[in-house]
Amino acid sequence: MSLFSYDLTNLALRRMQHSAQTLRVSSENLMNADTPGAKARSVAAFDFARELAASRESRSSTSMSVRPESLHLTNTGHMPIPGNDDVFHETAGASWEVSVNGNSIIRAQESMKIGEAKIEADLSRNILAKSMQFLRTALGRA
Repeated sequence: MSLFSYDLTNLALRRMQHSAQTLRVSSENLMNADTPGAKARSVAAFDFARELAASRESRSSTSMSVRPESLHLTNTGHMPIPGNDDVFHETAGASWEVSVNGNSIIRAQESMKIGEAKIEADLSRNILAKSMQFLRTALGRA
């Protein structure tokens, strides 16, 4: 039995992956904040109910509930990132304003997203650490 076959642990891992993707997308937005015509992108909100259902479904169909997703390139000029876990849907982000040059990326908005993603990642990391501690205690290896 895998550690990730437990729903709570799997959800914490998935939320950490979501946080990582959110951080990556927000960082790319910040890099393009001065690019004329750049459009803000965002990652869809983490849906616990959907992820829990997917976790239970995949656990019944495989021995490990974290399945690798297929990678795809959006542009043939882009280089694939090895081990990239872009498994959450990205959308064109709603922006607070659009500048004169058509750029819809707002630094303050992206900074808030990065802060929220860090809080999510910290929470997920703590849940994973406590799950490991619980299993060690249960096995008498605390």
